[in-house]
Formats: sequence, structure tokens, C-alpha cells
Amino acid sequence: MLARLFAHALAPLAALVPLAVLVLSCGCSGDDVTPISGECPEATFSALPAAHHKLDVLIVADTSARMAARWAAWDAGAQPLASALLDALRDARFGVDPDATTACSALDRRGCALPDLRVGVVSADLGAPGVAGCDAQGQGAALRAPGPGCATLADDWLAVSAAQSNVQDAPGSSGSTRDDIEIAAGCLLGRAALGSAPGCAVAQPLEAARRAVSAQNGFLRDDAALLLLVLSASDDCSSDDAARLFDAATTGLGAATPHRCL
Repeated sequence: MLARLFAHALAPLAALVPLAVLVLSCGCSGDDVTPISGECPEATFSALPAAHHKLDVLIVADTSARMAARWAAWDAGAQPLASALLDALRDARFGVDPDATTACSALDRRGCALPDLRVGVVSADLGAPGVAGCDAQGQGAALRAPGPGCATLADDWLAVSAAQSNVQDAPGSSGSTRDDIEIAAGCLLGRAALGSAPGCAVAQPLEAARRAVSAQNGFLRDDAALLLLVLSASDDCSSDDAARLFDAATTGLGAATPHRCL
């Protein structure tokens, strides 16, 4: 149901690019923000359709205080999550990965090559003037580079094409392109890429996705499909009238807190 709601809300983006939506929601109950049985770090992906040989993956991550309680699980799960995503995107139609240690087959695609791929990450923190602890801009839907001490990329995103990548340095890699790519993807998904402190309590992943897609920064390609991945523990607070929604002086909406988004 959640994925259908996101797909409906992102219909305007689908008019711009071929779009798939994948929502990862970490387990919680009510206001309890403790991950359930490591559900987040053990998250896996079902096989994704490989209709396009070019794919741009935009990851929107919630950096609010609700996610802060999950940071240990987030950090521990970033690399397995990245590996699971990459394996889900592999397909025999793209050929065989020359660095793979397993065969490429319809039943086991871990040995298959990746599509012509780009992976970028933005924060769902766009600020919320009037809400305590939030500024006016947040992170502005800007693409985030890997955190200090992690992989170094030639661009503000990970790029993979014809068994080559834009990874310049990947600490801990065996030196193979496959290892470089997996480590870099894990670095992009890691919390350090999004800052060391909690962001605004108001998360706006759909609006952040819209701004990122609309930005002219060279990340998105006209001839590529777009996969949107949302990592969030909060209600989406995107609005076409954010100034009114987050204005503490606005009456009738309750206190200027994320509860206005319900």
C-alpha cells in the first residue's frame, strides 16, 4: 500500500522520466523507533525489471531525529543493503561481470553485469522555517558525496558503465572494479554521507525527489530510467504550500511540529 501511495504522489515525476518507486520502511511500532530484530540491516530487494540498459538510481534518505535512534543499524546495514540493491539490478541481458566468482544465470544473477548505472543520494531535509531545530533550506536536495574516509568518486554520484566506474579510491577494496563499486555504493548509503548530526525533524522525501529530478546537475540522463529509493522512518511532510504549513503563526494546524503532516 505504501509503495502505491508513493507511486501516486510521484506521478508528476513519471511524466518526466520512466520511473520505478521502491520504498524501504524500517520496522517500528507507534512512536517506538527501535528497529525490530535488525529488520533494516537485513532488508533485501526482490528482482527489479531490467527493461532499460541505462538506469539512474536516486536514493532519498530521512535524516531526522526519528532516524537518529536507528543510526547504528543504518551504519551496520549500509553495505549489505548496497550489495543487495546491486545484485537485484544485475541481469544476464547486461552480460557477465568479469570480476564475479559465480556464474551468471537466470536463477542466480550475482555473476551477471550491472546496467549502465548511476547512483545518487539526497537528504529528505529541506528545512522548515518555524519548526524548532530547522533552518530555511536544510540540505536543499543536493547530491551528497561519501563521508570522510570512505570511497572517493570523480562525481557527486556513483557511475558504472561497461565494467568501469568513476570510483577513484575505495578503502578496503581488493582492487577489483566489482569491489570498488560495492564499497562506494555502501559509502553513499552510509549515514556519514548525510552529516553526523540529526537534521530537521520535518522530512520531505517526495519534495526532495522532485527537486533532485528537476536539478540541472548532470546526474539524470534523458535516455535512462529512474529508480527512486526512499529510506524513511517519518511521515512525508512535502507540501505545495510549505510556507503556510510550517509557519508557527498559522492557526488551525496545531503546534508547528511534524504532527502537522499527519
